[in-house]
Amino acid sequence: MTMGERSLNTIADKVIVRAIATTQLLASLGGFLTVPLAFLYGGATARPTAFQLVLFYLSCGLVSAIFLYSRLVAARAMALVWHVVLAGGLTLAFFAGSLAGWWLIGLPWSVLSLYYLAATSLPSIWAAAKRDPVTARNTVLAGSAVILLMVGLHIFSDVSVAGLEMQLHSTDGKVRCAAARRLGEKGAAGVSALPAMLDNTICPHYGEFADDPAADIEKIGGIDPLIEVMRDSKSIGGFAAAWQLRESVARYPDRVADLKQAFAAGLKNGDNSVRRLSVEGLGAMGQNAVDLLPELQELVDDPSPEVRASVVEALGKMGSVASLSQEVASPDQQVRFEAIRALASNGAAAIPVLESELNDRSETNAREAATALSKFGRQALPALSSLERVASNSADPSTRGAAIEALKNIGLEGLPAIENALGDSDAQVRDYAIALLGSYGRAGVPALASFLDRPWTPSTTRAADILGELGPTALPALDALERVAVNSPDQTTRRVAIGALAKIGPPAYSVVVRLANDPDPQTSAEAQRSLKGMR
Repeated sequence: MTMGERSLNTIADKVIVRAIATTQLLASLGGFLTVPLAFLYGGATARPTAFQLVLFYLSCGLVSAIFLYSRLVAARAMALVWHVVLAGGLTLAFFAGSLAGWWLIGLPWSVLSLYYLAATSLPSIWAAAKRDPVTARNTVLAGSAVILLMVGLHIFSDVSVAGLEMQLHSTDGKVRCAAARRLGEKGAAGVSALPAMLDNTICPHYGEFADDPAADIEKIGGIDPLIEVMRDSKSIGGFAAAWQLRESVARYPDRVADLKQAFAAGLKNGDNSVRRLSVEGLGAMGQNAVDLLPELQELVDDPSPEVRASVVEALGKMGSVASLSQEVASPDQQVRFEAIRALASNGAAAIPVLESELNDRSETNAREAATALSKFGRQALPALSSLERVASNSADPSTRGAAIEALKNIGLEGLPAIENALGDSDAQVRDYAIALLGSYGRAGVPALASFLDRPWTPSTTRAADILGELGPTALPALDALERVAVNSPDQTTRRVAIGALAKIGPPAYSVVVRLANDPDPQTSAEAQRSLKGMR
């Protein structure tokens, strides 16, 4: 190679290396600007290890880029390692489908830089190793020893049960959570760590250290350790154990007796949340836990409103109408409300109690009682007169609406009260009554036809529309619809009435023809359009 060629190669190498260094420098600086944004809103707190590793990697990139301007072999080797990590990470992200956009540009740049740095640094490193093989061998051995030591420490601390058990005693809650999660993944193999895990810590629900210690304990030793936690009221793991056991009821049908004992102990716990979860657990057991009704009823006056509400719900799941009948007399409005809601799923035996609750001093509770009765359909017939009274006299429009819905579900016996609701002072109640009358079919048509002759309101339009949905069934309302089509002060109502006449079919044809000749141009035009669909 001539002097000129060597000079040219040197210049080219200088340009290429500086281009790699400059690009790497800009990429590292850009990373410092964008990474904090990527970890905003608690991301850095939730995944601190990832955040710290990214910052460390960018710092290495910045230092090696500055060092690379020297073009020394050591600088090239440092940059080579940096690009190996970058290219590997981008390749994995690409195949995982999480790489898109401008990041795709970084992969080919990193690969090309890696190849050039390898081609210009590895031969020099190999030559130096051949010149001094002893130093090279010692360097390789020292590096291998460091790597093996790091791997060994990782296996002991983060993989072995003994190492993870040591981490459970850490003063750092995050370390304990990570160790508990890894032990849970080992299943029964982690049984020796159970004593330490039972004194668990509170872990976050998301992020790097997210974990559910109670679920880990169940994976390792089943529910027995959790039951022991419940029996020991002094354990700080009571909440997690109660939560996990509540969720485990369906999975352990053969452990009913043990679960009942655990929840019974939880009812006496000083923590409101543990008592609530224990009540909910007994409720999930249904009839299997009826022998604990006395203990449950003692908590009806619990100082915690959440516990009181959960007690009533549990009584409902156990099918204890007698107990719920006592709770509807409670001075606590929320307790009465929950009792009414629970009675709705306890069969026809609950109907007399629900009927009495139509008189509750709380309109919210009275409305809930009417809603509950509507679910019984015709079975609620014994409550007919009470529902009629509520539909007429309740001060709350929503309660009146719930009452007429229950009346509709009873059957034709409820029709008169719904017809009366057409005169309700509230437009929503009137419109709902109109819709319910429409659901009666032909039986509801006379009331709707009569309503059309009342002074116009927006509900008149609704009635005409419902009659149109009934089609030929609305024939008894033909004359009333014609009067509305001619005389209504509202154009939309006239249009809807003409459409309803057209849907009645041939019996209404002559009426629509007369309307097509009406002196009002809008009425005439609408009727002519309807005639085209009738021919």
